[in-house]
Amino acid sequence: PGLSNLPAGQSFQIFPKVSFNNAGSYTNTATVSANETDPNTSNNTSSHAQQVPATADLLVSQVTTTPAVAGPGDTFTYVANIKNLGPDPAGDVALVQTIPTGSTFASISSPDTTICGQNLPNTSEYGCRFSGIPVGASRSMTVSVNAPNSAQALASTFVVSHVILA
Repeated sequence: PGLSNLPAGQSFQIFPKVSFNNAGSYTNTATVSANETDPNTSNNTSSHAQQVPATADLLVSQVTTTPAVAGPGDTFTYVANIKNLGPDPAGDVALVQTIPTGSTFASISSPDTTICGQNLPNTSEYGCRFSGIPVGASRSMTVSVNAPNSAQALASTFVVSHVILA
């Protein structure tokens, strides 16, 4: 049966496909009516709320090391940038660097925040927290470390995490 000739006691389902361009709460309301008299109009409308979560794609980029080659005991500096590629603002962003094994921490700073330091006591993780990054905006962090006293290859890891502002 179709909508034009629906027999009593029968039902008809519609499955619309909807896409959302922005995060937020959306309500879909469906209402029915007929040419015939309806003895109970209180059940002719139904609504369903749908929460669309916000998303923010954060990119860690332009990780540079100065100098490119450091001798034993030399201090060298990492600079890392975070960029919010969108589509929504990101709030409470943390950028954490695990400094290379065998090196020692010298300093950490950011022109974008004053909340920088050791992530957890007795770890080699240091990072900065940013109160929010709008879409298209960037933030940076600089970490200086002292190379080990013996020659070795060094590797460092950067991890970014965040809470979405919706």
